[in-house]
Amino acid sequence: MFVPHGAGDRSVTYHPDLAGFDYFLVSGRKVKDEFVAHGIAQADQCFITGYAKFDTASPKSSNKLFENDRPTVVYNPHFDPALSSWYDHGPDILRLAAQIPDGLNIIFAPHVMLFRKKLHVSLEHRAVRLRPEIPQAAIDAPNILIDTDSPSLFDMTYTSAADFYLGDVSSQIYEFLRTPKPSVFIDANGHGKEAYQFWQNGPVVNSGVEALTKLIDANEWSTTFVAKQKALFEYTMDIDPKHSASERGARALEEILAAEILVDA
Repeated sequence: MFVPHGAGDRSVTYHPDLAGFDYFLVSGRKVKDEFVAHGIAQADQCFITGYAKFDTASPKSSNKLFENDRPTVVYNPHFDPALSSWYDHGPDILRLAAQIPDGLNIIFAPHVMLFRKKLHVSLEHRAVRLRPEIPQAAIDAPNILIDTDSPSLFDMTYTSAADFYLGDVSSQIYEFLRTPKPSVFIDANGHGKEAYQFWQNGPVVNSGVEALTKLIDANEWSTTFVAKQKALFEYTMDIDPKHSASERGARALEEILAAEILVDA
């Protein structure tokens, strides 16, 4: 039995080794379609159960993270040195945000692995990078919240509280898009805006300065991306208003067990 981590669109999500599993509990039709398309599973091995984290996390956080009502951006860079925006753009993003304390609030909530090591090696992409430190100006800035290792990185505290999303290749974008909102992605390594399906949810840019500029342009977001966000979210996250993901998962297990008992009988 395999339950995927997140619901992202990177190739590692559909690694050939996963074909060794007999059954899959997936968040939505997208993951099922991709498992079948990659030859990992047959359609009848996949059970769409929804996204379990949504069972406990509210779509909108009640936590007040800043002592003001200014718009809040969650910046969520990955750790992989061949994919992440942090190595070449992240510190400059935080420095720029620190210079405009009356502009936007910034939640710096990276992938938890980013600050577990100083030297990062990407075996998948054969890249090695030394991780830059967080600028002191950002640490001191009243409009920047920095969290590199707390449980809030996992429980949707920040993706639920933010008004804007800034990132690169994290599947947490789909947690943020539980409610459609402006999103911008940094292609830090020249992969091209067609590289990932989740980059269809907002503009893809090549620098941190351009990213912050795009975040403020809500008109472009509403006219160009809101329909795509809704469509991709529904394709990725199958939400049943009457039954939780936990309930649907339990029913899937019952069905699997019943089928296995019949086979063994």
